[in-house]
Amino acid sequence: MDKHVRRLLAVVLAAVLVCGGVRIFGAVPAVAAKDTLPDGFIGVYTAQDLYDIRNNRFGNYCLMDDINLASWGNWEPIGTYSEPFQGMLLGNGHVIQNLSIQSDNIDYAGLFGVVNGSAIHDFVLKNVSISINNSGSLYVGGIAGYSLATITQCGVTGNFNISSSSSGGVVAVGGIVGNGTVSSGYFSGAITVSNPIGGGYLGGIAGISGISSNCYSRGTLNGEFLNAGVVEVFLVLMPLG
Repeated sequence: MDKHVRRLLAVVLAAVLVCGGVRIFGAVPAVAAKDTLPDGFIGVYTAQDLYDIRNNRFGNYCLMDDINLASWGNWEPIGTYSEPFQGMLLGNGHVIQNLSIQSDNIDYAGLFGVVNGSAIHDFVLKNVSISINNSGSLYVGGIAGYSLATITQCGVTGNFNISSSSSGGVVAVGGIVGNGTVSSGYFSGAITVSNPIGGGYLGGIAGISGISSNCYSRGTLNGEFLNAGVVEVFLVLMPLG
């Protein structure tokens, strides 16, 4: 065999052995057990810990316990358009329940408002309640309003009631993400979107989606609008596994 060919094969083999099928960009480290904090991660044990993620938007976090937000009150989403969350959140199989957002003046709504270039992985939002009435562009999802990171192995249950009188903006509402990509996720609940005059997108998983795979939605989607065809409904029905 030509020495140049042998050298090329050696380089390729070394790359395979090193990478081994692991995603180099946005790789999600394995967590050995629910009480084990991965190296380099900040543990999230309480509702206050979860809220404080906004104070270090570039940090890597891991849920170390189930969190109940019932007594927290109105949740302020983590990350904005100008200051998005750019770290990583590993859910470690835990549950965050009773998140509530009630607002008349918000553009990006969910546990996270805007996520940019990070990983959101492996947790469930249970009994989410989101009620919003605004007059501009609006992105709403249980996990995130707008995400440039793929959201993986996450589920959401709850109810959304969204009203927008926007005449020139976009209204995008999904059970998991308003605008983004989801892999291996589910939504169960009800979503109602009223009066998106300027155009709207409504989905059980994502309002506006890249490629959402291995997901399912079991719920009720209601779109009330003034112009026929303004609300586009995308309901992903794909069993997990």
